[in-house]
Formats: sequence, C-alpha cells, structure tokens
Amino acid sequence: MSRLLEIVERVCGRHVRASVFEPLVADWQRELASSTSTRERLTVIVSGSVAFGWSLMSCMVTGGGVMPRAVVIKALGVLAISTLALLTIQIGLNATALKNDFPFEMRFWMALPMILPLVIPLGLLPVMMLMRGTGRVTTGGAASLVCTGALLAYVTAGWLTPLLRADVRDELYEEIEQRMAADERAGRVFYPSTAVRQARPMTPEQRAAAREHWRQSPQYLAAQAAQTRPRWGRATILTALLALAMGALGWGLGALRHASALRAGAWWALAWIAMMFLDGRFLYPGNGVASYIGRAPYWMPLAVFTTSALVLLIVERRRLVRAD
Repeated sequence: MSRLLEIVERVCGRHVRASVFEPLVADWQRELASSTSTRERLTVIVSGSVAFGWSLMSCMVTGGGVMPRAVVIKALGVLAISTLALLTIQIGLNATALKNDFPFEMRFWMALPMILPLVIPLGLLPVMMLMRGTGRVTTGGAASLVCTGALLAYVTAGWLTPLLRADVRDELYEEIEQRMAADERAGRVFYPSTAVRQARPMTPEQRAAAREHWRQSPQYLAAQAAQTRPRWGRATILTALLALAMGALGWGLGALRHASALRAGAWWALAWIAMMFLDGRFLYPGNGVASYIGRAPYWMPLAVFTTSALVLLIVERRRLVRAD
C-alpha cells in the first residue's frame, strides 16, 4: 500500500494523497482485516481496487483534483448522449440524400466515421458547462480535462476514424442485393445495377465468389490500405485545437448562469448548426450530403469558436476582477 501511495503522491500531489487516498486506503485495510471468509476478502479487494483506480484516474484527468463519481458519470453520460444525437442526425441526413434500401447496420457504419471527428469537440461544450455548474472542478482541473479531451479527439480523428472506414462484412452486401432484387420485382428500377443484374444474372454463391475474388485483388487491397491508414496531418491537428476551443467555450458559458441540462443541450444544438454552416454543408434534400456550397476556409470553424471562447473568458475575468 505504501508503494501505491508513493505513486499517488507523484501523480496527484501530497495534499491529495493525505486528504483522499490515505483515508481510502485506511478504510480498505480495515475492511480487509474484518473479512471472515475468502469470498468476502476477495470482494473487498475488488471493490477497493476499483475505488482506488477510479480515484487515481479522475486525479490524472483533472490535474490533481478528484471529482465525485456522480460528476464523472454525468460527464460520460452527456458525451454518450451527444454521440448518439450526432449519429442519429447523420443517419437521417444520409437517408434523405441517399435513396436506397440499405440495412440499418450498413447505414450505421456509413455514418459513424462521418461524425467521429466532431464527437469530442461538440461533446466537450455541454460537458464543461455542466461541470462548471457543479462547482466541483477547479480551473486547473478543467484545463487538464479539456487537454485530455483534445488528445482523445486527435487520436479519434487520426486513427480510429480511418480505421472505421474499412469494408463491412460480406453478408451485408448480400442482404443489399436481396433487398434490391425484391424492389425490382415490385417495379422499382435502380440504374445501372438493374440492367447489370438482368444482363448477367448470378446466384448468391456466384456473387459471394465474385466478391471474394475482388477482395483478393491488388486494387482492392491498395484502396483499403489507403482508406484506413492513420492521418496525423493538418485536419487532425485542427480537430484537436477545435476540441480545446469548444471546451474553453463551454467552461466560459457555464459561468454565465446556472447551466441546466436543457441550456447545455441548446448550446450544443447551436454549435452543431454553426459547425455545419461554417463547414459549408447546406443540407437540403437531394444535395448529396457531402456537396459543399460556398464552403468557408477550412480554418473558419476553429477561428470562430476560439474567438468566442477568448472573448467570453476575458469578459468573465474582468467581471471577477471588478467583484474583488
């Protein structure tokens, strides 16, 4: 235990060790000493390890302060809701612009890489607003939290997003073929796939063999390698910087007035709309979702949200100085 406490002191500081971890370890040892059976002792070891690890992780993320578990759970819940909302919106936009009978799993894997780079930057806005409202996070802890989010955004955009652009499983393609064949029998025609199927009818086994042959071709392998390779360049760096700006903006907004869940959700929606317009995507039915009309410079979203965050933080600083 003393070795663990030494590690805690190096990571979180002497004050956090004395105020948080030493009482936690003392309770842990007391429960172990009072255990009467092997099963009870194992339960205490597992529960104590989880509590210790949770507190240490929280301390590392927040820069030396330990947040209550309820605050961390609220932050993770907000991030999960933000991700689900983005994914649902993107699936709906794809369905509006791409008229087809793709199965839901295919729609999911199409939409997920499209929204992943924005998940953490947009999620940090309501997360930091709500955390500022709890009063349990210091400025240093917030800065550490935002920097951690920016690092995660960098890894997500540079590594995970390209990785999820890999090809889907073969059964999905066969399900699409079956759905299109059923639609054709019902009178719906798909150009040019309908003409190709009518000119060269194939059984499911023949289609599976053709797909397997194509997956072994050098062109397919080269295309997959290029599509899934990590990307650590300008676009990924901008995503990380955008996460910093959105986190700072959320922290500043959280100080204006009580940050309720409804208000945080409204600011998230406003930020998403602004992001779509600044990115040049005017999404109306039939424009193809990825069609850019009058697209602003690639750095414009970062410039707008960074400026907003700086202005808000400067105004808040002046207000605090006048109050003192």
